[in-house]
Amino acid sequence: MAELIQDLKTIYLQRIEELLKLSTDFDNRTRHIWGTAEELYQGTLGIVVGLHGEQSPQARALVESYKNLLAHDEAEVRSTFFSGLKGTLRNLKAEIDQGLTRDIRKESYGEVLGDMAALAKAALSENQIPVASVLTAAALEDGFKRVAQANGLDVGKDMSATINLLKAHGILSGAEAPIAQSFTQFRNKALHADWDKLDAVAVSSAIAFLESFLIKHLS
Repeated sequence: MAELIQDLKTIYLQRIEELLKLSTDFDNRTRHIWGTAEELYQGTLGIVVGLHGEQSPQARALVESYKNLLAHDEAEVRSTFFSGLKGTLRNLKAEIDQGLTRDIRKESYGEVLGDMAALAKAALSENQIPVASVLTAAALEDGFKRVAQANGLDVGKDMSATINLLKAHGILSGAEAPIAQSFTQFRNKALHADWDKLDAVAVSSAIAFLESFLIKHLS
């Protein structure tokens, strides 16, 4: 999973190149083919949403442009729409190459760990304390590491050391640092199979902190 996330930037660039080639092939055709048009639009929109968000001005402008095409399927409108698509794709490529987009890898880590938090909550709702605690502990430990790495820091030799490192650099501040440190014992119990020393309240508290941490540092 981590390797896939690290390659996400490359995947976006490859998809952009595919869509640019498809747009060139489309230009060379003598008649309008809606299947190709739909793939170009959906592919470009998917990248825009991935890089800038579903409610971003870029995404909204693209959706409105496509609505206009559907309402006015005329040669001039089609030409303007697909020229705009190619311009959007070239701009996205430049943004990725120049590092002007959001931190794709960082946000993807947040999504993966968020999924783990959701699975932990589901397990907890079924009173599966061991499963919920292990998922939460693993996500917490990995989350601290990812935030340290995203800020150019070496990861500590254990979770406690990583938390201290984040605190020392002002990344964890105020009450967040001691609260984070309090979960080191939770992590040890969960990952060392001392599940009889954990209960639903402890797991629920850890999940709540994890979700808050992800929103603040990995979104």
